[in-house]
Amino acid sequence: MTEAAERSIVKTLTQMCRARGMRDGTVLLDVLVRAHRDSVNVAPSDVPDEFSLPNGLSKGKAADFANEILSAAGAKVSGKRGELLPMVMIVTALPLEADAVAEYLDAIREVEHPTTGSLYQVGRFPGPPAFDVAVVVTAPGNESAAMETERAIHQFHPTIALFVGVAGGVKDDVAVGDVVAADYVYDYSSAKEGEGFIHARVKTAKATYAAIQRARVVASTKAWVAVVKRDSPTSDSGEPAALIKPIAAGPRLLASTGAPTALWIKEHANDALAVEMEGYGFHAALSAYPDIEAIVVRGISDVVDGKSAQSDKAWQPVAASRAAAFALTVAAGLVRSAEAKRSSR
Repeated sequence: MTEAAERSIVKTLTQMCRARGMRDGTVLLDVLVRAHRDSVNVAPSDVPDEFSLPNGLSKGKAADFANEILSAAGAKVSGKRGELLPMVMIVTALPLEADAVAEYLDAIREVEHPTTGSLYQVGRFPGPPAFDVAVVVTAPGNESAAMETERAIHQFHPTIALFVGVAGGVKDDVAVGDVVAADYVYDYSSAKEGEGFIHARVKTAKATYAAIQRARVVASTKAWVAVVKRDSPTSDSGEPAALIKPIAAGPRLLASTGAPTALWIKEHANDALAVEMEGYGFHAALSAYPDIEAIVVRGISDVVDGKSAQSDKAWQPVAASRAAAFALTVAAGLVRSAEAKRSSR
C-alpha cells in the first residue's frame, strides 16, 4: 500500500468520524489498511469492539461505516466479501418525487443521519451497471435544497448527484410530460432594489460537463422512454421529448405567465423552459464538490397557464417518474464511463 493511499484513508477516517460525532476512530485504521491491501470490504467480524461499543454501533453498522470510508478514500475493493458499488445521490423536494425514484430501486432500506436525524431511502439500481442510490427529500425552496444537499453529501459521499422532480413549463417549446435536463439553472430572484427601480442580478449555476454530455446522448437515443414505470394519464399524448435547456429556480410558485414574476423571468432569463424552486440551491451546495457529477432533471407536470389541482394530481406522478427514468439512465451512463476509465488505468 502506498503512503499516499494510507494518507487518504487517514484523512477520510478523521473527517468522517468528526462529521458524525464518532470517537476512537484511530482503532479502525489497521482494519482499513488491511482491507485496502487485500481489496476486500470490511466485514462485521473485522470491527474492533473498541470502535463499535463507544459509538453505540452494531458490528454491521460499524462495518458499513468503515466501507464508506474506503469508498470515499478512493479505495477499489472487490473480492469474496462483495464489491462496493458506486453511490449516486438523488435529491427531491416532494415525497411523490422520492416515491417515483424508489420505484426503480431494489432492496430499499431506511438510513438515519447519526447527528441530525434526517431520514433517507437507500436502494440499489439493478442496472446494468448496478449502483447504490441514496434518495434525499428536502423541502420547497433553494435554501432548504442547499442545506439538505450539503448534509447528504457528507453522509453518502456520492460520485454523482442529481436533482429529480417536477416543474412548470413557461415556453411553447416544452409540453406537459416532457423532461428538461438543465444545462444551466438561473436564480431569477437575485436583484438590486432601490427607490423607483429594480435591477436584475440573475445568478447562474451550471451542470457538470460530463453530466450535460451524457444527458444529450440519453435524450437523443430515447432509450429512457422505454424505462418509464408510469403510463400517461391521457390516451392522446405522444412520446415525451427530453430537452437539454436552462430552467429558472426561485421562491415563488407561478400560476400565470402574465404574473409579474413570470414576466420578469421572460425578460431576464428568456431561454429558461421551466420554472421550479430548488435547482439553484442544489447546485450551490455542489459547487464546493467539483468531483461530483451533477445535473437537475425535471419532468414537466404543467404549463403555468394551465395549472390546476386536477391536472397536478394526474400528471405530477407521471412527470416525476419520467424525470427519474431519464436521470437514472444518465447516472448509469456516467457510472459506466467511470468504470471504463478505471479499468483502462
